[in-house]
Amino acid sequence: MKDTFIVESYFDGENHQNKGPYVIKVNDGIVTEIGKAQPLDQTINPSVNNIYTHEFLMPGLVEAHCHLFLDGGELDFKKRSAYLKSDRENMLNVCRKNIDKNLAHGISLIRDAGDIHGLNQQIKSELSEVKNYTPMLRSPGTAIRKTKRYGSFMAREVDNINDIEKLITETSPNIDDLKVLITGIIDFDAGAVKGKPQFSEEELLAISKKALECNIQTFAHCSGVDGIKLAIKTHMNSIEHGFFMETQYLEAMAEKNISWVPTYSPVHFQWDRPELANWSKVAVTKLRQILDNHLEQIKKANKTGVSLIAGSDAGSYGVEHGKALIDELFFFEQAGLSTKDILISATTEPRRKWNCRDASIKVNNKADFLVLENSPFKDLNNIKKVVGLYNGNWSEASIPQLKNLCS
Repeated sequence: MKDTFIVESYFDGENHQNKGPYVIKVNDGIVTEIGKAQPLDQTINPSVNNIYTHEFLMPGLVEAHCHLFLDGGELDFKKRSAYLKSDRENMLNVCRKNIDKNLAHGISLIRDAGDIHGLNQQIKSELSEVKNYTPMLRSPGTAIRKTKRYGSFMAREVDNINDIEKLITETSPNIDDLKVLITGIIDFDAGAVKGKPQFSEEELLAISKKALECNIQTFAHCSGVDGIKLAIKTHMNSIEHGFFMETQYLEAMAEKNISWVPTYSPVHFQWDRPELANWSKVAVTKLRQILDNHLEQIKKANKTGVSLIAGSDAGSYGVEHGKALIDELFFFEQAGLSTKDILISATTEPRRKWNCRDASIKVNNKADFLVLENSPFKDLNNIKKVVGLYNGNWSEASIPQLKNLCS
């Protein structure tokens, strides 16, 4: 059977196609035809076509930064700490549940941001063996950090350039990207990043050089001016988080084609629920200042031409898988981005930057459809109204209300 979609409008990955209704035909998972729908279209034979009529199609969403082995919805600090000491199978089950949460929110490509156990690698292997619909998963395995510095739950330690080159050579055949921890976490009471950058300029240049030789991209955990400057100067491919960003660095990022994944959600949760961590009034004020600057810099980044990519840091405290990526899209809207730019940041741009398969809706491309009840161009809230994910098969985790009109 062939699959035929009749939709009022769709986002093809670059532009909003809103002069429908349209007919989009798929055969063996490949888009074979796109055209205007005609009344009582005689070209659609229900005996050989599954016919689906919906309001809106777009490429599946991308979650650019998450930790699959962490449960962001667990708010008990003691339970979170105890979990990090639990057995491997328990952690793998958390990963599997988080995969389903992503699917249910329309996410068909996930980039994990590292775990010290290599759970992401095992989950990627499991997904590759599933015949029906699965999300694509990019994995860095474990990240890389300086000895005794921040990141023990996700990164292996290196002490010098020889260690760096050895680790990258060893891991590169099995990873999709290299996660580099340049800075630590934010001290919210002080309103600043804790400590100095982990790596020197010489060490980061060695990381970039070796990664390039091994044909893998780097993405850098980095906040604060000192860290951001180093990430730009040493040619990291992407800056993750990037709090305390300044306009001059955005201009340099645009010039050097460095992406930015702003991950607004974790800091926003700390500000929104300060009682959970018992933050002082001073800390809450600092949190709001950090968030306001972040929104302003996201707005400037978009105008400057920086490659903005949506990622939530799901798994962090209070940052739930699936839901948090959708929250990031609304934070982009708060920053003044258009619906078109928001959708590009969560569909086409990350796939393009990572050299992934093109998921644009056009003839001869493989289908990677997110089906929605209504158009997010009418109201961004419609991005939450998921009908299903489809790539030639329907994802069972993502179809609360799918109806095959031929059944």
